[in-house]
Amino acid sequence: GDDIKTIVTNAEVYRLAWAPDSKELGVVGYANSRLTIYDAQKGSEVNKFANPKGIELWSASYSPDGSLIAIGDGATPSNVYVFDAQSGAEVAGPLQSRGASWDIEFSPDGQYLTTCNGSGTVYTWTTSDWKVYDALSGDGIHPDGCKDGVFGVNSDIYISVGTDGVLNVWDMSSGDLLFTESFGVNITTVSISGDGELIAVALSDGTVRVMGLE
Repeated sequence: GDDIKTIVTNAEVYRLAWAPDSKELGVVGYANSRLTIYDAQKGSEVNKFANPKGIELWSASYSPDGSLIAIGDGATPSNVYVFDAQSGAEVAGPLQSRGASWDIEFSPDGQYLTTCNGSGTVYTWTTSDWKVYDALSGDGIHPDGCKDGVFGVNSDIYISVGTDGVLNVWDMSSGDLLFTESFGVNITTVSISGDGELIAVALSDGTVRVMGLE
C-alpha cells in the first residue's frame, strides 16, 4: 500500500493507459492534445505522442505486445491515430468515426481496434489493414452515448456500456448481440476479470454490480 510515486501531470486526466510490461503509464486529459508517457517507477516523462490536428485527446491504448499506441480525440467526427510505440512514427490515421472517442481498446489478440463514442456509435478496425470492420461498427448502439468498452480475454466478445444504462455483449465474429442488460442509470465504466469469468460495471448511483459472464 505504499505510495511508489506521485506524478504531476499537465492536465485533468481523462484516461490512463498501461504499457503491457507495466513499466510505462500513458496519460491523456483536459485541454491537452498530447499523450504523455511516464516511467511508472521514476515518475519522469519518457515520451509524447501528439494529435496531428491539435485536438484534445480523450482516450489512449497500447496494443497487447506494446508495439503500438492508439489515441482518440474529442472531435466530431473523431480522429484516431496509431503510432509505433518506440519510434513514434505514425502507423495509421486519421481513422474516423462519428462522435468523440470516449474509449479506445485493442483486442487481446491484437486483431482489432475499437472505439466507444459519445455519439453512441462503436467503430472497429482490423489492425492488419486498418479498414473498418463492419461486423462491429455502427450507429445507435447506445443512443445517449457509449461510455466504455472492453474485450473478452479471448477476443471473441466485446462489451459496451452507455449513458442509456445498458450493457451489451457482442460476438466479434458475427457482430450479433449475445446479451443485453439494462440497469436504469448511467453506466460510467465496465471491466472484465483476468480469468474472463466476471464483469463489473460502475453505475452513476454509486453502486458497482458484478455479473457472471458464463
